[in-house]
Formats: sequence, structure tokens, C-alpha cells
Amino acid sequence: MPSPHSVLISIALLAGLVVAFAVLWFVNRNEPVKADAGDCLKGTTADEMEIVDCTSPDAVYTVLGRVEDRSETDAESIESVCSQWPEATHDYWRSQKDSKGIVICLKQR
Repeated sequence: MPSPHSVLISIALLAGLVVAFAVLWFVNRNEPVKADAGDCLKGTTADEMEIVDCTSPDAVYTVLGRVEDRSETDAESIESVCSQWPEATHDYWRSQKDSKGIVICLKQR
């Protein structure tokens, strides 16, 4: 039978993990890479962009669609990478270091 001390340590570790995951979720919940078609984004630079309600006066872009597995070079040609959304005026690219990522095709509101 485990000692009361080891049970308390286990509970404290579990509570710490729950809090850590909650903080990570909260911090990343409005990341542009989580946006789907029809969502809206605020911000004018990649560092400022985040998902907002489309009724918000801060909404600058509407998400038209997403293109997976693209390089940063691909994202530099909006006409090519967002060709299925000809009304796209901007795009947003994000990936892990030195890998392909996601392009979000946007229309300025």
C-alpha cells in the first residue's frame, strides 16, 4: 500500500500537469493555424494575428481556406498557393523550424 506522502506527491504532479496543459491551451487557443474557412483574424503582422469573432470591429481578414504541407517559398506566391480562392488578398504561413507548414488563405474585409 502506498504511503500517504507518495499519494500526495502523485496528486500534486497530476494537478501540475493539468494546470500546464490548461495554460498551453489558453495561450494557443486563438492561433491563426487553428483557423478554418469562415473564421476571422485580427492583426496586420504574423505576430499580431489571432482568431476573433467575425462580428468584432477588430476583424481584418476572413479565412477562405487552408493549404497543408507547403514551404515558406510556396507561401510567397499567393496566386499559386491560394489559386483555388482567387479572391484571396493575403496569406499566412506557419510551420515548425525547417519544415513544411500550413498556408491560410485570407481575404481582407
